[in-house]
Amino acid sequence: MKNLIKYILVMAIPLAVLLSSPVIPLVALSFGQEVKLSTMPFDPRDFFRGDYVELSFAIEEVDFDTFSKSLLSKLEQKDKYDSLEIQVYVSLEPDDEGIYNVALVSDTPPAEGVYVRGKIEERFRRGGLMIDYGNSLSRFYVKENTGRELEDAARKGQILAIARVWKGFIVLDTIEIKPK
Repeated sequence: MKNLIKYILVMAIPLAVLLSSPVIPLVALSFGQEVKLSTMPFDPRDFFRGDYVELSFAIEEVDFDTFSKSLLSKLEQKDKYDSLEIQVYVSLEPDDEGIYNVALVSDTPPAEGVYVRGKIEERFRRGGLMIDYGNSLSRFYVKENTGRELEDAARKGQILAIARVWKGFIVLDTIEIKPK
């Protein structure tokens, strides 16, 4: 009987770990707040999965003037050869059109409002940093032969990404083309 319990535990633990990985994205999609983000796409094709749109977001390029004082002092203390692996919390606020933009980048989570957890990725030339929000925003799979249409619309500035944010975790939900 003891051996049977050991075998069940040995099989149950890896299964539980495997099944728990999609829980946070599902919770974010179910209970997260909807945010609209402006995008800058790239449209490749995956041989096995079909068309997808690989997106870059305006909230990934963050200027230093949106950084909190404590985060700026932390960055100043870094040696230029140190890795910039710093977790940050990016507060988002909607503009007049309902598109969410960066309001504040901090090293502590805000007490209220919509925020996304990310990591500072690398320096860029325009006086700011790139922030990586993880794989949940990198690709969006679309119906066959519709990727080119989305790419053309994005070049004209007519595409928005609808994402869901829950406790700092962001998941890409849908993509929509703005009405003209």
